[in-house]
Amino acid sequence: MPNIEQFDTAEKIKEAMDALASKYEALISEQRAAGLEEARSLVAKFNLSAEELGLSALNAKTGKSPTTTRRPRRTAAEMAAEREAHQAIAAPKDEENVFQQP
Repeated sequence: MPNIEQFDTAEKIKEAMDALASKYEALISEQRAAGLEEARSLVAKFNLSAEELGLSALNAKTGKSPTTTRRPRRTAAEMAAEREAHQAIAAPKDEENVFQQP
């Protein structure tokens, strides 16, 4: 480690700080990669779930966990029935649209 007396200008201090910051980032990146590799290995080895690890996310607004299961895919018949229902609602019916005057 350099002696503090070697930094006699602000520019030298700034250069040393930048060098230390980049070395710090590199070391943290290496440690993070090693930690991720170890975590993935343990998750795979013990078949751990995110819930078991306490990693379920909370909605910031509601404070509740999001749903963890997806809605099952709809079948072609269900989608066709839904389309027909929407079309029936959107299509004007002649009987209802006739304006009768007294």
